[in-house]
Amino acid sequence: MLNLNMKNSLNFISSLSAFNKELFHSKAINWIFNEHPEFKKGLISTITGCSPEKITEAIAITEICQIDFLIIYKLQNNTLKYIHVENKIKASESYKKTDKYVENTHKEMLSQTEYYYERLNSNIFAERLSDAINIRLMDEQVNVVELSNMENWEFIFLKPTQCLENSLNHWRKDIWKNSKKNPWRTFSYEKLVCSNLAKITDDVSSSVEEYISFVEKEFTPEPKFSESEHLSFLNVEESLTNKNQNIAKISALEEWFDLLSKKLNHEVKDVNALGHVCRFETKFLTDTGNNSGFLIEACFIIPDFSFPTGKTNSTNSDARIGVQYEHNSNNGGRMKFFFAAHDYNNIKIANKNNYNQKLEAFLVSGNFKATFNFLKSKNSIKFNGCRTKSFCNKSLNMRNNAFLKYKSYDDLKIIFRGTLNALKDDLENLDNTTWEILKLNINKI
Repeated sequence: MLNLNMKNSLNFISSLSAFNKELFHSKAINWIFNEHPEFKKGLISTITGCSPEKITEAIAITEICQIDFLIIYKLQNNTLKYIHVENKIKASESYKKTDKYVENTHKEMLSQTEYYYERLNSNIFAERLSDAINIRLMDEQVNVVELSNMENWEFIFLKPTQCLENSLNHWRKDIWKNSKKNPWRTFSYEKLVCSNLAKITDDVSSSVEEYISFVEKEFTPEPKFSESEHLSFLNVEESLTNKNQNIAKISALEEWFDLLSKKLNHEVKDVNALGHVCRFETKFLTDTGNNSGFLIEACFIIPDFSFPTGKTNSTNSDARIGVQYEHNSNNGGRMKFFFAAHDYNNIKIANKNNYNQKLEAFLVSGNFKATFNFLKSKNSIKFNGCRTKSFCNKSLNMRNNAFLKYKSYDDLKIIFRGTLNALKDDLENLDNTTWEILKLNINKI
């Protein structure tokens, strides 16, 4: 019998937000910004330090030219200023291929923060954005010259929390060096949104009252989130299985994962192996394609490896070998020792059976004894071959492995550092003949 009196754990606002959290909050903040002057001027003042009395006009627009939240405001001297807010509640920052808007960069791929900043130097993009703004405002008052002046812009990376002292965005110092200082500043919802919602003194509708209550509940971090024990296997699992999980708790986990990725990238050195300098790199994702779980990868890039082109004409010849920790609601937590093309998305394997057979033989513990010994695994751990692309792995269920079922950030860092050091030893000791035979066999597939 149905219990028609069963209490719904989600209120109306939280039910709406569950569909698309980033878009929902951008739209909600946009509406409140344009309706309530105290919130409007308080938010601008928090970002810029500008006195509210100096702001004569302001308007917010969402979802325009890939800008999540655009604020345009005018000062007493009639100067127009712009604030680009990149709203990152759920997914981590992705990368974009360079295009006609960013022709001056020497990099093929840029992070979103790098790309969004660089394209403003393009007159083509400035014209496109100017047209889009003027259409939205139904008034020709924004011109290309003003938009192209970088001194008129602020760049804000908005996150649910900021429990740790790390930047959270992917502006890479090694690329820009001293030529461009990171223009993006990170703000938490608590500091930027909640604090300014509290300044509203005029009458608000019941829906706005409900939204204010909702964001205060969802985005107020707890002191323990800044402790290393917050990043534990069980906390990650709970965040993926509890549909009513506090957003701040999930965001704090992302911060710890992001910190681990940055620390590993800084501390682990490249390795000389197989006749090459194999550079080290890490990445952290919160949108893995598997129910939006967490994935952190650490690997060595091995040059001069020709993959079969399959259905593409890619000429990429770099391989990557390393470890992934992937945790999602489908498969739980797994540590994967993997091998794949570095250009994973553009390589397709036409004869996957032969490819998988060659890679499974290569990834046996005989070639990587130190790696498997450190993970305290048996030779029988599951091999997962590629389906259409080049990613193959031997995976280990972390829930069933007391050593891998970490209890803190420090535990997980020890697991990664130890595995990577063991992998370095294995790569340095790997027989060159074995490696050349693998390359030859794969190239023939």
